[in-house]
Amino acid sequence: MPAYIHIEKAEKTAKFNLEHIEVVKSSGFNPTQLKTMRNLVEANQELLIQKWDEFFNN
Repeated sequence: MPAYIHIEKAEKTAKFNLEHIEVVKSSGFNPTQLKTMRNLVEANQELLIQKWDEFFNN
């Protein structure tokens, strides 16, 4: 199963692939917000994948 992260704020949602950092789908976020989130996901990619593995593989 590919590693993903979901980000939600109010009625806005986004889903990012953690391995090849990209937006899989989004609703409500503007391009600037998506770029900021992408940068944060990229900066924390290793930790996010580690936590994803711990959650789904235990």
